[in-house]
Amino acid sequence: MTAEEADVIRHYLSEKRIKSKSDNELFFHQTVENKFEQLDITPLSLAVNTILKDLSGGLYFRLYHLRHSALSRLQLLLHTDQLRLPTCVDALLPYDDPKRQEVRTLVTGHGRLRDRYHALAAFSGHSSPEISLSTYLHFTDLLLGLYLQQHRRELTSNQAQVLLGLRPHRIRLRHRGKQVITPANTAGFLRKRLNRYIRPAPSPRASRAASIDASLQPVKQRQYEPMLAVLSKIQAGYDHREIAWFYQLSTEQIEEWHQSALALRDLTTDKQLPRLFPRSRRHQLLPPEPVGVAEKRDVAKALADCRKLYQSPQERDELRWLIRYTLTHFNSSRSGIRFDDPSTFQRFMAIACQLFDWPRWRLSLRYTDKKLSNNGATARLPFRATP
Repeated sequence: MTAEEADVIRHYLSEKRIKSKSDNELFFHQTVENKFEQLDITPLSLAVNTILKDLSGGLYFRLYHLRHSALSRLQLLLHTDQLRLPTCVDALLPYDDPKRQEVRTLVTGHGRLRDRYHALAAFSGHSSPEISLSTYLHFTDLLLGLYLQQHRRELTSNQAQVLLGLRPHRIRLRHRGKQVITPANTAGFLRKRLNRYIRPAPSPRASRAASIDASLQPVKQRQYEPMLAVLSKIQAGYDHREIAWFYQLSTEQIEEWHQSALALRDLTTDKQLPRLFPRSRRHQLLPPEPVGVAEKRDVAKALADCRKLYQSPQERDELRWLIRYTLTHFNSSRSGIRFDDPSTFQRFMAIACQLFDWPRWRLSLRYTDKKLSNNGATARLPFRATP
């Protein structure tokens, strides 16, 4: 894989490890509910079919053609230490020389040039190179032409007729002109004969190709799931360096999340009591897990809605204020969030009702002066809102 493709796969594997509950889960599975069910590649095949059709200008392609493409590129890779490939073909191997040598060694080993195609066939799962050459390797003619182009050995009349397809009359003319027949000095004549059969390959649509390249760029991981996974490992006593290696994250990021969790755990009330963590959980870094399917759905919906709000700069500031107010006015020993004036309550609920609908909230009013009437009294009195 290229460096960009490797980053995409590395990020995907890291995210799957973070979210996995068991080491036996499949990296690619069919449904979210069952992570042990093998993936049905039919929808993927249809998607690849559509993308390749757009890129090729309407030609028919399907998922299995990618196997042809991969093996054909490996065929080119077998010869890069022996041949100088044309620029347009060399671009199909976006690797530097050390990486090409590394891949070639992994597939074919060292030396033994005549066994390279046998090694490639074994790598492909074929019983013999004949299957690979007849069906999957599509650069055989090109490579043969490149080898012949640098071939300087003189051929006899019979060899020229059999190997190069020269007619006896052409061979006699060359002998009369005392021209040596080699694959190299007959390349121009042979190409002239083949020109009528040569057509330029359809060029891919530039805009579509650019969008595909952009989609291969590594996507930044969402912070919530990795943070939960990291903090759960720290709670279990794992070292930061081990966590960084397992989840492919930086130790600086892990340390930042750890310090943020400690800061939240150290929040206290006016009476210097823990605000968010009860005494029974004073050594933990994470709140308790949601109880039941309904709570898990509420958390997932609220998280998705927070991400939507975060995309707008104005709503992002309001969301940050809401989170800050909740963390500093919530008490783990009592349910509800305290408000002392209606304007703050209205500002809070303008955002909060987008995460949890209004019918999900319960308003509790508390009066400190029994003589106050009902007219406008609630605007100046403390009250609590509980989701």
